[in-house]
Amino acid sequence: MEACPKFAESQRLDPAVGTLLNLAECQEHIGRIASAWEHWRTSLDQLPPSDSRVAIAKEHILALEPRLPHVTFVLAVGAPEGTHVLRDKVDLRRASFGVALPIDPGNHTFTFEAPGHEPAKRTERIVEGQSLTVEVEPGPVEAQPSAPAPVPPPAPALLAAPSPPPKPSSSGLRTAGYVVGSVGVAGFVAAAVTGALVLHEKSEANTDCLVTCNSAAPGDVSTGRTMLAVNAVMWGVGIAGVGAGAAMILLGGKHADSSAPSVTGAILPGAFVIRGSFQ
Repeated sequence: MEACPKFAESQRLDPAVGTLLNLAECQEHIGRIASAWEHWRTSLDQLPPSDSRVAIAKEHILALEPRLPHVTFVLAVGAPEGTHVLRDKVDLRRASFGVALPIDPGNHTFTFEAPGHEPAKRTERIVEGQSLTVEVEPGPVEAQPSAPAPVPPPAPALLAAPSPPPKPSSSGLRTAGYVVGSVGVAGFVAAAVTGALVLHEKSEANTDCLVTCNSAAPGDVSTGRTMLAVNAVMWGVGIAGVGAGAAMILLGGKHADSSAPSVTGAILPGAFVIRGSFQ
């Protein structure tokens, strides 16, 4: 058995018909009758007709042929283009399909391959004289790699909502109420003073008219009328100031956490109006 690998290596490095004959005889002894039969035939083709070894080669060929096992590969229906078979390490293409191929006895592994399919394997134990038909059917379709999940685009940056304007301070409203109320109080004081002056002027005018009604009386009457008008205005200022100030003080305390109310006052002929808006 050790001689067969040496003969095979020698034949590979320096092919010669004598080495090939020795390799054929060695393989026949170890039971590799299909390999031996093939080498006997190759030697016979290379020997000249007059060579005495021709008869030996023919004798071995005739003796081995009845013992040869054969395997026939048949392509399965629907097998894709490019399907082939690895018989152990020998690659067999479509040209080898449907043909009874000699094979050495023993265990053999057949691998069926096709583009886009997983490999399929089959192991068979071959004996002398056997004829085996093997259907070439590739394995299942290869699973396609799943596509990566799409990456969502980055979310647009959200602009911060503008901060609401600060609410007016209730203390500020109340302070303003005190200021306005003070103006109203001052108006009342002025009204009282001017009222006293009007009464004084009126008293003097009446006295003068009862006694002598001197020439200065008309001027005094005009002055009294002016003071009377000023007095009316001061009363209006006092009422408006005190009223508006009181309202602002009350609203400043009551609506400390709400939007600031709007309070306005106006003096109309014969009336004082306070106008406000509340939320």
